[in-house]
Amino acid sequence: MDFLTALKGGTPLGDTFADRLIKTSGFVPNLASNSGGFLNTAKNALGNFGDWLFKENNTNKITNFDKLSNILGGAGALYSAYNQQKMAKKNFDLQKQAFDFNKYLSNEELRRRANIENKLQNVWAS
Repeated sequence: MDFLTALKGGTPLGDTFADRLIKTSGFVPNLASNSGGFLNTAKNALGNFGDWLFKENNTNKITNFDKLSNILGGAGALYSAYNQQKMAKKNFDLQKQAFDFNKYLSNEELRRRANIENKLQNVWAS
C-alpha cells in the first residue's frame, strides 16, 4: 500500500478529499524529491550558507569565514582571559592564607620564647 492509497482511505469521500488536497497544495510525499522536498530545502540552505561563508570581499580578499573565525578567536581569547583572572584571584587568596598562617606561627613562636624567658627569669630571681 503506497502513501496515496493510505491517505485516500479507500472511500469515495477520502478519494475526493485526498485528490483535491494533493492537487491544490502541491504536496509531495517524497522528502528527497526534485520538486523541493525537505532534504532539498536543507541542502539548498546549507549550500547558501556555504556560499555566504566562503564569499570573498573583492577589495581585501577576506571571506566571511575569516571574519567568523576572527570573532570566534576573539571570544576564545576573552574566555581565556576571564579564566586566567579567576585563577589569579584563587592563587592570590591561597597566598594570603599562607601568609596569615605563617604570621600566626611566627607570633606563637615569639609568645613561646617570651614565656620561656619569663619562667627562666622567675626561676633565677628566687
